Amino acid sequence: MEFPLWKRLASYLWDVPVEVTSSEYNDHLAVSLVKNKLQLSTKNAIYSFDEAYDNFRQSFTVINWENFTCDKVLVLGFGLGSIPLILQNVFEQNPEITAVELDETIVDLAVRYTIPRLRLPVNWYLTDAARFVSQDEGTYDLICVDVFDNAEIPEACQTTQFLEDCQRLLSPGGLLFYNCLAYTELDRSRTTRFYERTFKSVFPHADYKSVTGNHILISDRNKLMP
Repeated sequence: MEFPLWKRLASYLWDVPVEVTSSEYNDHLAVSLVKNKLQLSTKNAIYSFDEAYDNFRQSFTVINWENFTCDKVLVLGFGLGSIPLILQNVFEQNPEITAVELDETIVDLAVRYTIPRLRLPVNWYLTDAARFVSQDEGTYDLICVDVFDNAEIPEACQTTQFLEDCQRLLSPGGLLFYNCLAYTELDRSRTTRFYERTFKSVFPHADYKSVTGNHILISDRNKLMP
């Protein structure tokens, strides 16, 4: 969607509202133009922010893109589609995207606001992330877990079983990136406990990257840039 010049310029001074709606899973969903980027937010969290979604933009810098195969990507928690936009426009990758999103209203927003800007093929699955990985039989070079219910990660996505299902779906050279909160001391404590007790039990060579207010857990430090 193309916005008038005055709105794009105004968005550098203040957030320009584009659309506010609700759904079965989110009683408040707001699309705003912020510094000429589309942002999707709930009352308590930012779900997407185009290429300015720094959680993944910053963490993807640890990948050696010259040697990393990125043909198939699984995005658990698609939101408005920041992750494929980042892969396409920042890192010049052209993978096939498998998009898993529980909220049909968010899918509708993504189809209207982001899909027209993507050159990448997107295969949609309107379902729960934990259910999807337990049943899927595909393989993926990159799996991105960005699943939140407002500012909470669903318990079903914090289990050993969920991580083992994700591990099964990874190609031999593949990587998993898992977004966790680290904004408050409580967030950091919960994330550290999950990382040490659960994540590393499935991915013993794991690492993480600190980004603004979040930690991105990464499945295998041996496959990252030196």
